[in-house]
Amino acid sequence: MNSQCGRFSWRDHALGLGAGKTREERFDVENIRQTTTITVADCEPEESADGNMLASSQFLQWLELGLDGHQAVRKMIPPTEVLEERLKSDIDDLLRTRIRERILRNFRFADQVEEAKQAIRPQLEKLTIDRIVADELQHNPEQNWTDSVRASASSLVDSYLDGK
Repeated sequence: MNSQCGRFSWRDHALGLGAGKTREERFDVENIRQTTTITVADCEPEESADGNMLASSQFLQWLELGLDGHQAVRKMIPPTEVLEERLKSDIDDLLRTRIRERILRNFRFADQVEEAKQAIRPQLEKLTIDRIVADELQHNPEQNWTDSVRASASSLVDSYLDGK
C-alpha cells in the first residue's frame, strides 16, 4: 500500500468496493504542452479505527498528494467542446456588458437619472406615502404594501417622463 494513502482511510462500501479490493480511476489531465494519464487511486481502502468515512476535504488532500508527483499537472481541463462553448458564452456576456456600459456612459445615463431625481424631489416631498399605503391596503387588503409604494413611484416617474 502507498504510504501516503495510509494516512487516510474510509469504508470499503462507501466506494462500492468489496473488502480488500482497489479501485483505479483514470483521468486525462492536460496542460499546454502534453496530455498525461495518471492513476488517481493506487492504494487499498481500509476501515478506520473509529469507523468514519474519509471526509471530502481529506479526500481532496489525498488526491492532491497523488498529483504532487506530476510536475506538468496543475488543473483538470474539460473537453474541447466544453471549452469552446464556455469561450463563446463568455464573449457574448462580455460584449453585452461592455457595450451596455459604453452606451450608458456615452448618453450620460447616470447624470440623467440624477437630474430626474432632482426634478421629482419637490413632488416626492409633498407625497404622504404612509397615508397612500394605508388607503390602498384599506381598499385592497390582499395587496402588499410594496405594491402601493411601487405604484406611487411609477406615477411620479411617468409624470416626469411624460413632461419631457
